[in-house]
Amino acid sequence: MNMAGINGENYGSAEETKITELNQPYEHNGLKITATDIEAVVDSYSEDKMIIAVKLKVENVSNAKGYVSAGIIETYVDDMAVTQTFTSEFKEKLEYGKLSLGKYTEGYYCVEEPKGAQKIELNYNDDYWCNVNVTFVLEVPPVEG
Repeated sequence: MNMAGINGENYGSAEETKITELNQPYEHNGLKITATDIEAVVDSYSEDKMIIAVKLKVENVSNAKGYVSAGIIETYVDDMAVTQTFTSEFKEKLEYGKLSLGKYTEGYYCVEEPKGAQKIELNYNDDYWCNVNVTFVLEVPPVEG
């Protein structure tokens, strides 16, 4: 099924792009998404767990309004599906909603996992609003704290 993108372009399903390094942007159909930082810290509520936080910057580089939703990110740690967690360790959260022309949002997407995790994958796959499909595959750094 073809739909109109935020630039008025027709598109079908976007093919997945994998990015394995920080600061390597993905740009498609008016959105530019970059993983700019990754941190791992001890969970303040559980000493045997850690918080893995990936900082994402999402920019609207189109000629129309865009839409951002962290709720559509599929996340895997060491190939196991996990869900987003909200934590006081990282106050700068990725915002949701409309994104005006030339504007951006930036914040951390966090998950809670047992210490010793090696790899995190974040798949931002939006086939409704802007047809982007990018997976950031990053090594988890050593735990701080």
